[in-house]
Amino acid sequence: MSEELKLNNPSITLHAFQLRNDVDKEAGKLADDALNLWANLAKVGEKFGIDDLKSFIPLLMNPEEENPSFQRLLKEPETLEFKKKNNDDGLKLTIYPVRFHDTYNADLTVFYPDKILAVSELGKLNIEGCLLPEFIQPSTGQSLLFYAETTGDISCNKELAKQCFQYLLQNTIQPSPEQIKEGVLFGSPIYEYDNGEFDPTKRYHILVWLNCNPKTAEALTPYFNYHFHRLLLYRHKILFSYYRSRSWYKRGKEIAAKLDAKQSEFKAVENQNDAVERLEELKRLLAEVRMLWFDYSRCLRDISECINTVTTNTDNYVEMLANIQDLQFQSDQLQFLTKFAEVSKNKYQEQIKIDLNYLIASQNFFQEMIANIRGMLDIEQIEADREIQRSLVTQIQESKALQQSLLDLQKEIKNSSTQDTISSRNLNITIAVVGGGMAVAGVIATSYGLIKPEQPFFIWDKNAHSFHPFTQSVFWSLVIGLIPVLAWVLIWFFFLRKPQKE
Repeated sequence: MSEELKLNNPSITLHAFQLRNDVDKEAGKLADDALNLWANLAKVGEKFGIDDLKSFIPLLMNPEEENPSFQRLLKEPETLEFKKKNNDDGLKLTIYPVRFHDTYNADLTVFYPDKILAVSELGKLNIEGCLLPEFIQPSTGQSLLFYAETTGDISCNKELAKQCFQYLLQNTIQPSPEQIKEGVLFGSPIYEYDNGEFDPTKRYHILVWLNCNPKTAEALTPYFNYHFHRLLLYRHKILFSYYRSRSWYKRGKEIAAKLDAKQSEFKAVENQNDAVERLEELKRLLAEVRMLWFDYSRCLRDISECINTVTTNTDNYVEMLANIQDLQFQSDQLQFLTKFAEVSKNKYQEQIKIDLNYLIASQNFFQEMIANIRGMLDIEQIEADREIQRSLVTQIQESKALQQSLLDLQKEIKNSSTQDTISSRNLNITIAVVGGGMAVAGVIATSYGLIKPEQPFFIWDKNAHSFHPFTQSVFWSLVIGLIPVLAWVLIWFFFLRKPQKE
């Protein structure tokens, strides 16, 4: 039975990167999930039974400076160290949070200092997979660096690295990431594993570094750590920008497909017979195409920004790599690091440029369609305005004709009213004359009885020295009867006699 392999000073360092600022937000505004990294790291402490880890969050500085190139987010000390309070097995955690421009970064190291651990027990460094992307959920991606020193006559080889890798992950990843590259750094072999996932939040990037050279530990200076940390940062920013550019490219193609569909709608509108409906459909179509154009322009803008970001960070990556190469041993082999820079230049940058040029080619089609819709809309609007003017002129003419008809009718009514008034007045006069004659006849007939044989009719009775009773009766009857006649004549003279206005 072979002796179980053991390693000394095993540690695993999580390099997690979170986007602080988003292009969709105003300048200086935090992305919606910018602070999720700190909360998820605090939960890691709970997995290891170190609840004090969450105490680092209130210590994080919130600077007024908008976009510092580099900033340590903790005051003194810059790195915090934690360990279990009860049942201490020697496990420790350290955290080092910083900010680079628009990105938060945390280096979380879990390690057993000065302790020998069996390879089969390496899962203690990653309890329940709490250091994997599913738990940390870093928006820009993450890398895991496992480091350990071999003991005795154990040889550093690919098989040992594979065992370390498998026990660290505890078969929590299916399918398991494959080794893609290997090299030598400071005289010790280093192996790189990657699952090739396109989405940075689901991508596993794991380095297994086995120290088989006494000089390796001496080379692990803060200067190297700084440059290696920055190297990983630029790597993930390149991958994240490339991922975003491809997402925007996909979005741009979807918008272009919608525009093709709008072209058939435009032809259908041209064949619309009803002018009003055709005008309304053109307005709707123009509004929809313009919104698509705004989204399309944004795709072009963001892809252009991705090219700049990938280009800038590739240059930064090459610079950090050069600084590391200045420190390397003569026997080192860093092709696994230089290869990424070549891929970034020859694949990522070129692919983004191809995508952008493809979308730009459809840009003229958008502009041409908008111009065609606007041109047709202007023509339809002019025709509609003319039709409205013609309709208004017709309505005005009809209104004038109707008004003249009303005036003529009013005159006829007035003339008819005048004739009726005259006829009514003549009738009243006739009735008055006839009535007056009848009244006089009635009075005379009634008073006739006052003429007696003994008192023959004379207007003046000499014997009585007065008018004859017959004369008096007729006289007073006529006087009383004339009173209402005089009243009617006065009323007519002052009110009814006014001439009618034409």
